[in-house]
Amino acid sequence: MKLSNKLYDYLMPIALFAGPLCTFIVAVMTAWSMPHLDQITATLAALETLLGSMLVISRKLHNQAIKDESADLALGEAELDVGEEELDGEDEDEDIEELEEEAGEM
Repeated sequence: MKLSNKLYDYLMPIALFAGPLCTFIVAVMTAWSMPHLDQITATLAALETLLGSMLVISRKLHNQAIKDESADLALGEAELDVGEEELDGEDEDEDIEELEEEAGEM
């Protein structure tokens, strides 16, 4: 499950605030002896866990996509370097020897 950046940015502060908010609600309900405390506490804990899990999964997918994208860019740049810098084009035999030497070093 990958969330859009906008939705992720919207939900993250809510998730960070949900834990202390749930604790506050349970403490107040306990102090005032309100009914259905167990059901409300369980529901709040389940919602907080669900929201936190969604955000963690989304962040991991986003970070992996960025990592894959940067690896692809680095590979493309490496190929360009060989094509532009290593070969000067003036002496074809010399260029071929340079490429063979590099291949032997790898």
